[in-house]
Amino acid sequence: MSFRRFCGFSVREPTPEPTAFVRFRRLLTSLSLDKALFEVVTAQLKIQAIRIKVGTIVDATVIA
Repeated sequence: MSFRRFCGFSVREPTPEPTAFVRFRRLLTSLSLDKALFEVVTAQLKIQAIRIKVGTIVDATVIA
């Protein structure tokens, strides 16, 4: 639910297939754009005076 809320998807709205975000992250990393993206997002959050707290999300996927 936290990813759904972060991405702006409503509870009833369909979301991208499960590996879409993983593939997007890998593409950003392969093009060395991941750090630049996070710097821009962080700057925008600071401009809007949004406090950033540290947290952890654990993927509890069971792999046979």
